[in-house]
Amino acid sequence: MSPKPSAHSIKPMDAAYTSTVYVPPQGTFSYFVWRARIKFEATWGLAVLEPWEKAMVVTFLMAFYALVLVYTIFYLPQRLSLLHARAIYYLFGSHHSASAGTTVFALGAASGAASGPWHLAKASNGSA
Repeated sequence: MSPKPSAHSIKPMDAAYTSTVYVPPQGTFSYFVWRARIKFEATWGLAVLEPWEKAMVVTFLMAFYALVLVYTIFYLPQRLSLLHARAIYYLFGSHHSASAGTTVFALGAASGAASGPWHLAKASNGSA
């Protein structure tokens, strides 16, 4: 049998056992940063994780944010331009926008394509 703990072996929660992470700082800016950190941890449930788990989750979120940012900067403008050209084609039946028709014609002329939609675009313009 193991001995029962005595009243002297059980230590109450005091300053040595509590964390200072959740104590608000005194400065205005540091209080703002501390409050943002607490909100972030509470929103994502990081307050219950160990430090290495917090680091892993924050790393994953930063990598995901970086991928979204790269997509937004580099690929989204091209995709929106393509979707705009397709919408014009589907709504009006042909390239009503002068810039869209010129772009298609220029791409066909630059690539030297003798067949395909660029060839048809040149033939329909009477320049073939």
